[in-house]
Amino acid sequence: MEVVRTGRERVAIGFFSMVALSVALMTGYHLLAGGGKKLEAAHQEEQPAALAKRASALEASVQANPQDVRALISLGDTYLELRDSARALPVFERAERIAPGDAHVQTDLGSLYQEMGRLDAALEKFNKALTLDPTHASVLLNIA
Repeated sequence: MEVVRTGRERVAIGFFSMVALSVALMTGYHLLAGGGKKLEAAHQEEQPAALAKRASALEASVQANPQDVRALISLGDTYLELRDSARALPVFERAERIAPGDAHVQTDLGSLYQEMGRLDAALEKFNKALTLDPTHASVLLNIA
């Protein structure tokens, strides 16, 4: 039995074949030429400076508008990326006072409490985040 394809099917097959070939070629290049290591090293060198700059800008934003929950969350996340839990915790606690129904805030507080060994408090925050947003990927990973 011969399969007959429409023009649209042939175009779709051709497109996805080209995407698969491109991915294979790029993967091969990075594995053989070490391109991924070079890019990763460059990213790691500039990352702390860029994060510190972002933190300074967000600190100014929060100072100008202390009730801006999105700025607080971004600042807390930036501190977490800088591996500065001591500075992240009060920022997320402040965000929680302003927006107790934010699943992101609850999840990050849970992660911080977990890191500090306060497992009961962490579980409480994870459960609250799960209640607020049962599909929040980060809370599902942390609560497991």
